[in-house]
Amino acid sequence: MTLKYNRYTLRRGFEKVKTRTGVLLTSLALAVSGGSGLSLALFNSASAAGSTVVVTGNTAGAENNPGWMFNRDPDNQSPFVFNTDAASIGTGSVYVGPITNSIGPGGSDKFIAENFVLSNMSDVSSISYDYKIGTGGSASDANQFYMNVYANFGESSPTKFYDCKYDVVPSVGSTSDFTTVSFDTSQAYPVTTRGTSPYTCPAVPANMQGMGSGDATIRAVAINLGDTSTSDTGLDGYFDNVVVNKVSDVTTYDFEPLGMPTLVAPANNSVVKGASLLSDWTDVPGADHYFYQSCNDSACASERFHSDYSASEKTATNVADAVFWWHVRAVNSNGDMGPWSDTWKVTVDNTAPDVEITNPADGDTLYGTVDVRGSVTDANPHHYYTVVRDSSNNNVAGPGTVMDTNSFTDQHLFDFDTTAVPDGDYTIRLEARDAAGGTISSGNKDSGSVDVINVTVNNIPDNKMQCKNDGWQNFVDPSFRNQGDCVSYVEHHNGVGHDDEQHEEHHENHSERSEKRNEHSFFVFQWFNWFRHFNFSFFHF
Repeated sequence: MTLKYNRYTLRRGFEKVKTRTGVLLTSLALAVSGGSGLSLALFNSASAAGSTVVVTGNTAGAENNPGWMFNRDPDNQSPFVFNTDAASIGTGSVYVGPITNSIGPGGSDKFIAENFVLSNMSDVSSISYDYKIGTGGSASDANQFYMNVYANFGESSPTKFYDCKYDVVPSVGSTSDFTTVSFDTSQAYPVTTRGTSPYTCPAVPANMQGMGSGDATIRAVAINLGDTSTSDTGLDGYFDNVVVNKVSDVTTYDFEPLGMPTLVAPANNSVVKGASLLSDWTDVPGADHYFYQSCNDSACASERFHSDYSASEKTATNVADAVFWWHVRAVNSNGDMGPWSDTWKVTVDNTAPDVEITNPADGDTLYGTVDVRGSVTDANPHHYYTVVRDSSNNNVAGPGTVMDTNSFTDQHLFDFDTTAVPDGDYTIRLEARDAAGGTISSGNKDSGSVDVINVTVNNIPDNKMQCKNDGWQNFVDPSFRNQGDCVSYVEHHNGVGHDDEQHEEHHENHSERSEKRNEHSFFVFQWFNWFRHFNFSFFHF
């Protein structure tokens, strides 16, 4: 039974079915024949799992390979592009035209999108597509948006061009909305029998089954715009949502523009080494290759480099120091370019930091608290590492790793309390890494980025100047000697103070007592006895 539907009822009815994902229970088929108008046939199909395939360009490697090929014949091409100007499903479709009739011999400009189905006729229930007439046409141009189905009898090769060609030609269309057209193997269509066909083709495709031996096959379907005549000049339009409904499965082909790649590495604003530089981004479905571009500015007003890459990555070696911005875009087999990715900044830094310990000096003897100072110079500093190590290479002082992204000159690094370690030989180490590589251990490093000096710790003061640098603080240690050198005193006579030089004679008179200053117990006792004669102070800096 066939039912008459107007275009708008047809549209709504198909939308209920075509947007289903998963199990398809009922299908609607549109058949047009002999200009008799638009009719709709209702039929049932077996339950089948559904899947959607996004198509952004050629997916078949060659003719008669499963997948799609667009305008493979150079003699009758018309311009087309996958874009987001209109969509039946998803966000885009394939836009064709306008047809100019200026390409190919005799001006045979048209559009052909082929899907190599390569399936038994008995396995295919229906094949449908959506189309929308562009601004260059009108509803009366519906017949220019047609489909051909190429089928072979069982005893012919399934890859033979065709034995039977069925024409599915719509009679209604719209410039404001998509119209769905369907080929149903159980319905009758205008058919062309090719001269090499073993049999005359039946009007109903399913009736090919049983004519001769073997299973009849559907080799391909071709969606067309234009009839290679002047009547289609200026015509344009959109195709989308091709559904191949088989007994075993339902495949929906969604025509979409290429997606935008997502950049992966190196990270935005990263600092990297140039010895081996990998630029990586995500794959884009339907991409034939990728166009890579690097620039000297974020707006890419000044190009630095560009090239095509078949894989979603680019490797460069021995890249010189530089700052640049980069992005990529996908390109399909038609040459259509997708949108640019984000633009990321990269700094290539192959130069290691320069460091120097500015205090103390190599070979110095240290006592008390020492101000350890140093310098780090680099274009992209990241951190420095500074420690004191004993003769067994154990860390005994210093902060270790310090994150600092600034260069500095003669800066205080840390205070080295030499009284906290035994007297002996030590090394002070200052090492810096830059930001290249982005980790604590990946930065550039060479001989100039490490400075090591040798020092000796000796906390037994030899003179008064050493005593002023905290040498006196072991005063209570009985093993400490020369403690008398840690005292400055002034003797008062009749309220008048005199310095050491003026009382040299006085000191000589007390030489016997002074000789005993080096003994801790006598030192305290003698100063107690002299307290009446002297004011004294301990130097502690």
